[in-house]
Amino acid sequence: MIIKVLKKDGAAQDWDVSKVVSAAKKSAKSVGRELSSAEVEALEISILSVAKIHADNGIIAVAKMHILVVKVLETIDHDVAMAYQNFRNYKEEWAQSWEEVTRSADRILDIGDNENANFDSTMTSTKSSLMRGELTKEIYKNRVLSPVQRSAIDDGFIYIHDLRDLIFNSINCCLFDMGNVLNGGFMMANLPYSEPKSALTALQVVGDIMLTATAQQFGGFTVPDIDKVMLPYVKKTMATQREKAIRLYSKTSGVSDSDIEEFVAHETWEELRQGFQSIEMKLNSVPSGRGDFAFTTLSFGNVDVECEEDREILMLVSKAVLSVRMKGTGNGQPVTFPKLVFLHNEAEYQKDKKYRELFKLSIECSSKAMYPDYLSVDGQGYIADTYRETGHVVSPMGCRAYLSPYTNESGETYFTGRANIGAVSLNLPMIWKKSEGEHFYADLENYMQMIREFLISRYDAIANNYCSSNPMAFTQGGLRGGNKHPNDRIGHDLIKQFTASFGITALNELNVLMEGKPLHESDQVKVKEVVSFINRKIDEFKAEDGYLYALYGTPAESLCGTQVKQFRSKYGVIKGVSDREYFSNSFHMHVTADITPLEKQDLEQALFHMVTGGHIQYVRLTNTRNLDSILNIVKRAMKMGFYAGVNFNLVICEDCGHRPAGDAHDVENCPHCGSHHIMMINRLCGYIGYGKRRGESRFNDSKMAEVEERKSM
Repeated sequence: MIIKVLKKDGAAQDWDVSKVVSAAKKSAKSVGRELSSAEVEALEISILSVAKIHADNGIIAVAKMHILVVKVLETIDHDVAMAYQNFRNYKEEWAQSWEEVTRSADRILDIGDNENANFDSTMTSTKSSLMRGELTKEIYKNRVLSPVQRSAIDDGFIYIHDLRDLIFNSINCCLFDMGNVLNGGFMMANLPYSEPKSALTALQVVGDIMLTATAQQFGGFTVPDIDKVMLPYVKKTMATQREKAIRLYSKTSGVSDSDIEEFVAHETWEELRQGFQSIEMKLNSVPSGRGDFAFTTLSFGNVDVECEEDREILMLVSKAVLSVRMKGTGNGQPVTFPKLVFLHNEAEYQKDKKYRELFKLSIECSSKAMYPDYLSVDGQGYIADTYRETGHVVSPMGCRAYLSPYTNESGETYFTGRANIGAVSLNLPMIWKKSEGEHFYADLENYMQMIREFLISRYDAIANNYCSSNPMAFTQGGLRGGNKHPNDRIGHDLIKQFTASFGITALNELNVLMEGKPLHESDQVKVKEVVSFINRKIDEFKAEDGYLYALYGTPAESLCGTQVKQFRSKYGVIKGVSDREYFSNSFHMHVTADITPLEKQDLEQALFHMVTGGHIQYVRLTNTRNLDSILNIVKRAMKMGFYAGVNFNLVICEDCGHRPAGDAHDVENCPHCGSHHIMMINRLCGYIGYGKRRGESRFNDSKMAEVEERKSM
């Protein structure tokens, strides 16, 4: 009887028992065995015999053949049989992974990828980065993650963020210590840089460092207190310009000291303006080495210094940041990076008229460019308490991530120069639905333990990586203690000061499952019990492991669509839960909730202050020309201790700069010049992006569906 083997591609090949024998011998070697000639002969006879029995009209499927080989090998040696089976499983998994990579590559080459609005996937360099990411993601899943972890991801109960980047064992987001890097000079790409001697040079170098350093991590890159970083360099510029003015006017009669100071002020302002403009141009036109437009943030505005001259300079730098952003590029088009965060100090606001004027300027900027966002330095909650206790402001990393307090062996608490290593989010509606709530907390703890084990492995992997992997952070002092030799390991002495995040999403949909009503119609008692349980577990893990775990309100840009699809695949369509194309972000009220900005602030306040490792609160505006109204909304947010932002449809014609009045939405052609080159900037989650650019959107389909339905967000 001639036996043929039916391959996966449908082709039939003549049976070749030598291939089976060869694979069996390799399997035996992998467990330290060598098959004897008698065992090989027995294998050939036995496998041929059972193959004839199970063949259908002389044909046997390749998958069935391998099952039979394992059974025959079991009669010879159990370990060899298991090794053979594991090898076959390995090949199956990689075949499936390769198919997934190929499908993703075809999609990226054809239509691009809008998973992340930071990527312009029409560009060749970005397509290249995205395709590499699909491959590295599959490698990481199969090489590093356990079968249990992979199953939890594939089913949708947990979501490990940034899988495409994790194989490189880099950090996620950070508060980069720019002042420390600049001070005394540094090395970048093996080139020595002297310490800047002017404000303009400093800002140009800051932009270069931001582009270089962001390529070595995969999350938000924040330069906290950029006004304080710039303080010594503004002073250098002022001194240089003063000397220049004195030389120029030394032989000119009638020139007063005030004339000289006016010259100094003008030249200093021009340097700041040009410097911040150069940063904006770099960060919005030059993709980072990762292929994306780097998610960068500048925080400023906390002028808590005693020296009056220093206060004036800090406010001047802040004013320059705001003025450059308001002016925009081209026809007044605002850029999206760096994200701006105004550090609002109520004590300064009350006592200083100039600070109040600066704050009003920031409100005007928000009305025109949607940034800055605002962080309450001394209101209530975690950030304010930390500021009162330590004198340090905890700036956000990226759109909403925050560091937990860390105190070193010397008793010093600090935040600048620290990082986050990554986030894993829980799909709370799915975990609840798994047992209809009956074993919810037991299941939740199980998935949290799974995340905990994964994060511990991340800490170890980063600690064992080389400092040369991120030289600006680990050899040039961008992170605290990061002045090591390039060939040194990063080490546990550095990584123990980093945070790791447990993320939560879709609290609104969870509430619908628990109570039958959305969050904005609920007393929120049950959902707060869930958040409290998660916080207690995180505190237990922190005490036992010695790592700084934190609870993160996941923004869910593309995840909002991924999670709802995973939910549907298991539990179908449930009204108010999975009947839309997206889940809600973190603890926010549903975007369709018909509530006012003040009601939204009240409804989100308690949950905001429970999720200290990652939170933001934003409201929707319908009239951006009413600056007093915006100011009052933001001031109320600051009193409530928020990290707050505003949202509206920022629509502008790219050809003439016209901005339609009101809450413009479906604008296809400019009402002023008729152009169809319409830009629309929207808040995705905690940051803004291009809902439309030259008529095209960088938002994914799920996020666009959410944008279309927004009433209160």
